[in-house]
Amino acid sequence: MIQATTLVNTEVIKSSSNDFWSSIGLSPATLKKGRSTSEIRAAAKKKLTAIGRPQMVGLFAFWKLSSPANVGPEQLAEQMLGFSNLESITCLVEFQKRKSDFISRAFNRLVPKRRLAGAFETMVANLKPLAQLLILFEQSPDHLKEVFYSHLWESKRTHTDFTSDKLLASTFLKTIQRKEKELATSLSRCWGRDVRVFGTQKLNNGLTEVLPVSGTGESLILSHRKDLEDGSEEDSIEVKRHTSALHG
Repeated sequence: MIQATTLVNTEVIKSSSNDFWSSIGLSPATLKKGRSTSEIRAAAKKKLTAIGRPQMVGLFAFWKLSSPANVGPEQLAEQMLGFSNLESITCLVEFQKRKSDFISRAFNRLVPKRRLAGAFETMVANLKPLAQLLILFEQSPDHLKEVFYSHLWESKRTHTDFTSDKLLASTFLKTIQRKEKELATSLSRCWGRDVRVFGTQKLNNGLTEVLPVSGTGESLILSHRKDLEDGSEEDSIEVKRHTSALHG
């Protein structure tokens, strides 16, 4: 078991900017609208309590925090809220609702099991999605972009494949990021409506995604991956179109 130490005045689940939450489809203002702080806190505590005492004790140990002995999950949830940013917890709870499978996949790719064994022992394989998400966010908020873009891509099945007769440069993603305005202008002309680039992300599996969005909420997802499975070096670009809202 990892030795736990008490960290005073340390925020483990830290605050993040509105720009970050927006980049993964969340609006903190919308989540807080019409709810008092006490209501938001009570809802967050309920979700944390549902993680269960054994896994919550494991989270405390993983973060090297001491957990009080002989207390139930409600008391542990209350203590966890004491070292967490409430807005971040609220956003994480909302993020987890529709992406549980993708959270687990990202967690298994990005968090080495050897780092978890001391804190969670035999529970590693059965960690609940919210517990996994808390660990991913604490390790690096950008891990959530892996979840967001993987979910967005794999949940949209209608797509068109394009192939390039020239290999695209290894700087493809950086070029797209540098020329977002030009890309948006070109797509606006082709699509017949104003378009902005919502975001770009290179996933752990090597897939690069670019997400342009129109003013009406419709979006295209462009992805780029080198197809090396059959020994070729052909670049392919896929495009998907969907109309679901990005912000909850």
